[in-house]
Amino acid sequence: MSSTRPNDMENAQPSMPGRSFGTSPRSSLDGDEESGVINPLELIRDRLEGRWVQVVVTSIIIGSIAALLAWNLAPINYTAKGSLKGNSKNAVTVGEIEETGESRGFGTYLETQIVLLKSSDVVERSINSPEMKSLLDSRGRNTLISQIEGMLRATIYGGTELIIVQFSDGDASAATTITNSIMKSYIDLYGAESAERLNRTKQNIRGFKQENRAAAESNRQQQQALLRKSKYGIAEIGNFVTENANEMVALEEQKKLIREVLKKLTETAEKEGREITGEEIAEPKITELEAFDPNLKALKEDINRKKIEYDQLKSRLTAGHRQVRMVQSSIDSMEKNYELRKAESRQRWIEGPGKEQSYDKLQTRLAKLGVEITDKRAEIDEMNSMRDRYDELQRNIDDLDSEYAVLDDRLRGIEFEEDALEAQISISQLAVIPSSPDKDKRLPIVGVAFVGSVVVVFGLFFLLGSVDQRAFAMRQLQSDKSQFQCLGVVPDTGPSSDDPEALDIAMGCVHRLRNKIESMRGGASSNDRGFVMLISSPFQGDGKTTMATLLGWSYAESGHRTCLVDCDFIGRSLSHQFGKLHDPGLKEAVKSGSIENLTIPLGSKNLSILSIGTDEAFNAEHMPASAIRDLLDQLRGEFDMIIMDTGPLSGSIESTPIASSVDGVLLTLRKGRSRLPLRRCVQELRDLGAPYFGVVLNYADRSDYRHFSSTSKSIDDLLREESSGIRKRNPLTEKIARRKADGT
Repeated sequence: MSSTRPNDMENAQPSMPGRSFGTSPRSSLDGDEESGVINPLELIRDRLEGRWVQVVVTSIIIGSIAALLAWNLAPINYTAKGSLKGNSKNAVTVGEIEETGESRGFGTYLETQIVLLKSSDVVERSINSPEMKSLLDSRGRNTLISQIEGMLRATIYGGTELIIVQFSDGDASAATTITNSIMKSYIDLYGAESAERLNRTKQNIRGFKQENRAAAESNRQQQQALLRKSKYGIAEIGNFVTENANEMVALEEQKKLIREVLKKLTETAEKEGREITGEEIAEPKITELEAFDPNLKALKEDINRKKIEYDQLKSRLTAGHRQVRMVQSSIDSMEKNYELRKAESRQRWIEGPGKEQSYDKLQTRLAKLGVEITDKRAEIDEMNSMRDRYDELQRNIDDLDSEYAVLDDRLRGIEFEEDALEAQISISQLAVIPSSPDKDKRLPIVGVAFVGSVVVVFGLFFLLGSVDQRAFAMRQLQSDKSQFQCLGVVPDTGPSSDDPEALDIAMGCVHRLRNKIESMRGGASSNDRGFVMLISSPFQGDGKTTMATLLGWSYAESGHRTCLVDCDFIGRSLSHQFGKLHDPGLKEAVKSGSIENLTIPLGSKNLSILSIGTDEAFNAEHMPASAIRDLLDQLRGEFDMIIMDTGPLSGSIESTPIASSVDGVLLTLRKGRSRLPLRRCVQELRDLGAPYFGVVLNYADRSDYRHFSSTSKSIDDLLREESSGIRKRNPLTEKIARRKADGT
């Protein structure tokens, strides 16, 4: 076979540092960076690779939350408008001012009413009105007064008799309530309602009082109906609920005990390998037997007394004394009698009350307990519902009584002041709740909040990707400043793989990797010496042992005499996978200076292994570089390809001297691992002058390894598709075949 020594490779590739093979492929991103121009799209794609799902989901969630908060917190104002109308014909509104002799016009009168409308008396009366109670409770007196003084507007409408009153607030309903309350309070203090309006108001109040009394009476009748329906007084319902709850607890405890007995009976039947017949009875407890047969307890007490007597005699007499022996004999007789009586009582208990403890009877009792508990719960719920309804009706009655008192006071006040009221100014139109705000900037703010949140999330993930540069795809290794020389990918072949063809695809990827390595070695001179390749990685768990195994199998299948060498003094995974942990190997070879009888053939005739060895006194720190070179020279003489598996390049003692002595170094990196340690490993290899091949992305995504595993369809698949009509033969091929058959 064709193999390459270190000096040969240096001559074949003099342009690379150390003994590295070939040059790393340059990507568009690399070229742009070297020319001083960075492709921002490729940079973003690189930093967010493998995190797109998290980025999209997080940005949607954060953006939605920000948009919702912006929508709820964005300031909006609703303006409610009402109007007052003055009576310009009233003599009070036009007259002569005695001090100046000037005539006081109607416009001056309206301006005076505007001042009065915004006076502190009107505002104070307004916030104390019933309709303002909820706003007063939620906002506070001082805050509400400040808002009214700041946002209340009143203007004369175009020289007419109308005064436009308006108030702006973030709550449309509150703006309307405040506007109408101010106008009504002003009328109460400084205006005069007409007789017709007063009569209508009094009629409305009397109607409200009648409705109030009817509603209160209806609620009282419903309370009486509840009392008649209840078997208990409303005051005793609480005690009833507590008693029923205690009974439910006791019933639940019975259910628990029955379930335990049924479980024991079932387990006993399963252990004995028989089916449950329903007649099984649980073994009675001693307390149950003593309650069934009181003589048992009396016998037991006699035995205990006799034992006390025996202990007293033994303390005074020897064990062989006649009295001691007589008492001991009496105790033995009484215990036998007790056991016989207990067995007899057990049999009578089983034939008597024990039948009620049979499997079927317990099942029936369990079902009845469930019904009883359900009935108790329903009765409790009914009583609680009845009590809640009674309390609700009582609250309604109290509210109606309070409302009736307010209406009655209002009616007496109107009747008392009716003669003094005159029609000077009145409410022309009450404010209605505005359907839309004056200025609504929520949609633009929501858009800005959503987009801004998305940008921030993308920026944070971009920053994370810049700080923690992980490898999720092959192109990231190809485009990272021409450092890594990505040779290929291998899919996940472990139990977590969801691809049934993963193993076949993995072998295809490894065969392609082997061919690529052989192509890189093709320019070297041929000789009969073997080639040594080191498989390592930046991290533990990157799949270097699996890669070494697959690559060794690939070389063996292609006819190369291949040896796998376990140099991982800590992990020992290669030896463990092939069950060679207890066989002599590398340690013994280095110690003795010979590999004779230490390489072990594996399943393939071309594949062998040199395990880590069993000498616990020999560790990585005891292995000099000269011994490594001697060992490798011996392996080169016996094998075409020697593949060595060490610990992580950045953390193991043995990896550095081995890397400087081999003919090629191949690194593996698990998908999702950081590229920064990989970059340091590559630089360390180049500093050592080690022949760096490149890196293989392990546990790769389907989008990467499908590219390396595409194959032609088999002839069986083609024939199957042609027979089913899915595929047709090429007409040109058939035509050529017919001409050949005709001899034309």
